[in-house]
Amino acid sequence: MPTPPPVSESESESESEGDSPIVEVGTSGATTNSTAVVNGTVNPNGASTEFWYEYGETNNLGSHTPSYSIGSGFISINAPGYIDNLKPLTTYNYQLNARNSYGTTRSIIYSFTTT
Repeated sequence: MPTPPPVSESESESESEGDSPIVEVGTSGATTNSTAVVNGTVNPNGASTEFWYEYGETNNLGSHTPSYSIGSGFISINAPGYIDNLKPLTTYNYQLNARNSYGTTRSIIYSFTTT
């Protein structure tokens, strides 16, 4: 699994600033006993942008999806995430992250429960 880019201390942690990407998380999609589909959108704000999801059983998260490049436009792009190797009947927290040359933006933390 590719490692997402590191976030420096000077980068945005919760809201976009300047030309950092804008992220919005939708409701989680289908979940099974070992997988989940999470949904969101990312607006690159004119700079080449990549996104990824972090997830875990606590708010510390700890795991991540691969990162995906979405280009450099000014419109919101669907940003689905597929998470697998999960435990059944377990609540997981997740967060959408996006990064461009102006900074990194993280959504608030949401949750879903596997079946």
